[in-house]
Amino acid sequence: MNAVVPTGVGDHIGLAVVRSLGKKKISTTVVSNEKRSMPFYSKYCTKKRIAEYNDEFLSELTENDIIMPNGEDEMLFFAKNAPLYDYSLAFPDYATLETIIDKSHLMRFAEMHHISAPKTFFIDDPDFLHEIAHSLTYPAIIKPNRGRGGRGIVRVDSPDMVEETYANILFQYGPSTIQEYIPFTKRYSSAVLTDNTFEIQRICIIQEKRTYPLNTGPGCFVETVANEEIMNLTFDIMNALKIRGVTELDFVIDERDGKPKLLEINPRFWGSVQCAISAGVDFPFLLYEIATDNSIAVSYDYRAGITGRNVFCNDLRHLLTVLRGRFPLPYKLKTMSDFIKFYQDDAYFIFSSEDIRPFISIFEYYLLRKTDQVRLNFFKEISK
Repeated sequence: MNAVVPTGVGDHIGLAVVRSLGKKKISTTVVSNEKRSMPFYSKYCTKKRIAEYNDEFLSELTENDIIMPNGEDEMLFFAKNAPLYDYSLAFPDYATLETIIDKSHLMRFAEMHHISAPKTFFIDDPDFLHEIAHSLTYPAIIKPNRGRGGRGIVRVDSPDMVEETYANILFQYGPSTIQEYIPFTKRYSSAVLTDNTFEIQRICIIQEKRTYPLNTGPGCFVETVANEEIMNLTFDIMNALKIRGVTELDFVIDERDGKPKLLEINPRFWGSVQCAISAGVDFPFLLYEIATDNSIAVSYDYRAGITGRNVFCNDLRHLLTVLRGRFPLPYKLKTMSDFIKFYQDDAYFIFSSEDIRPFISIFEYYLLRKTDQVRLNFFKEISK
């Protein structure tokens, strides 16, 4: 079977998938509508395909092609069209995906199953937003129902901000919910692999030590940890959810009661998947084995204390945000000190000494983009 990996320019998740499968001698076709897509540069990429996702492209796929889960929009597209074409999916069907990917549906699921999560207000009518604005506890969080990487998540601190902020987010990102703000300093990612009977085959818990954007974004410096409470909660949620494939659950520890709260669930590979691979849980390869009807032995073991980092660009952006922000000087100095401790890193999301080209492509991409901008500005000037 050939693994088809939809991807984009700076897609370090797709890169981790391609490397994982390539090292096991599994054929991969990396597909993107961008010719500078990062996984294209990996020596483990068997075939590159620059294409739009349309009928012509789908018609060329065969029963030997299996689509790996990466971006949510791509997953929904391939899942919706799967009944009409010959390829297969390494993730759930369209109806299941819609329920999980839509964060408002997920929070309703959490309420129904008494799962501890932020109190959520579902905005089905603009008039309801006006009604609740003065009864909310502040700060509050406005979160788009669809999206990844913390995009569109905004904190509001007073009733005066709610309606205008919600309108802006609605315009940019679509329907959204309002949630209570959970004060936290610890955030965890719980990654799970289930087979076609929904039995959990693997699990790996990762603590997000640094994130970008700050507080709302994905982890840019992470570490695998042992956490029995989150592991047990993950099992309870997954047993109620009944979903096959890879699933990533986000939790924060509520400082008010010390208990984990579920923030969201993603039925796809996640940003720090390389850290899990380095800790001994090779999620892309194991998913491929299950999707191609090969059995794997159940194991919940992994190495705790393995660190992973997305140095360029998110951890660097984290550092710059702190240095430019209104933070105490000791905090800025500690952030700088932590950033330069490269000797503590076990794995990188992009850099690999034995597969260096994807890392170099980052600088090539920004250099070419800068050159294009200078050229554009030059022609604008001479045309005046």
